[in-house]
Amino acid sequence: MPAGQTQTVCRLLTLIAVVCSIAATSHAQETAQASISLSSPDAGNSTATVQQIKPTQNWPVKKPVADHSVRRFRLLTASVYAAATLDMQESLSLRPGFHEDDPLAKPMAHLPAPAYYTTGYAFATGVNLVGWKMARSERWRSVWWLPQIGSIAGNLVGFGYTKAHEHTR
Repeated sequence: MPAGQTQTVCRLLTLIAVVCSIAATSHAQETAQASISLSSPDAGNSTATVQQIKPTQNWPVKKPVADHSVRRFRLLTASVYAAATLDMQESLSLRPGFHEDDPLAKPMAHLPAPAYYTTGYAFATGVNLVGWKMARSERWRSVWWLPQIGSIAGNLVGFGYTKAHEHTR
């Protein structure tokens, strides 16, 4: 694939990842009152009778997470992206003779730079989405931060290892 097409594909994948992450985290709620107008077909007049639809059972709406939890989530989200960027930047700086030891990152190690960044950010977005879903789960609410902390720790360990061994490669 020529370089121009590779960059176009990488930009398209980045755009798709951003749109999917925005769509997954948006919570649109519709509160519409519905009414149906019915007219009897055999009545010769043009007046319509309006009947109110009986509302169905109202399910309790989940309360959003407290303000401090949202701030913590945003801080961890920024940290996940920062740690991923540090790790990817350091790995790319050693590119000509770089050998990746991490089994998760090994398939992506020889991608072109834009595709490498796109897949890294897509993985970070997936980790953040898992944390977001866990924060709103009844079962996993108390440990919602684990995927993000694990990702940050893994990327920082990878960055440190690569930084420490850059002179021996």
